[in-house]
Amino acid sequence: MIYKMKWRIELSKTGRGECPVLDFIQSLPPKQRAKIEKEIDLLELHGIYLPYPYTRKIRGDRYKDLWELRISFSASQFRIIYFLYMKNIFVLIHAFFKRKQKTPRNELEIARGRMIDYLDRCKGVK
Repeated sequence: MIYKMKWRIELSKTGRGECPVLDFIQSLPPKQRAKIEKEIDLLELHGIYLPYPYTRKIRGDRYKDLWELRISFSASQFRIIYFLYMKNIFVLIHAFFKRKQKTPRNELEIARGRMIDYLDRCKGVK
């Protein structure tokens, strides 16, 4: 029998209870929203086995735990930055329009800061 792990997606919340990824998705027109939700469903279904071009590890030691979900819709490029929290839980922490070839450092810093904040707040919960 082949064991298939079940993957779970969580949307991070800020200390004030805001959910930046959900807010970003809900701000989009319905067709773009549907495309992004479909790609998130693929991540949930395949987990760490979802290949490029859907996912890509963020390069650099500073961002070593971060991954991006790569979403194209017509001429628009979206990115959702996430990390693997536990063995089967992905936490989506940041979403943005990608307008340049290289992912802007400020977007990576926002994601990194949110990951650190999430992990700090979860330390006492386990």
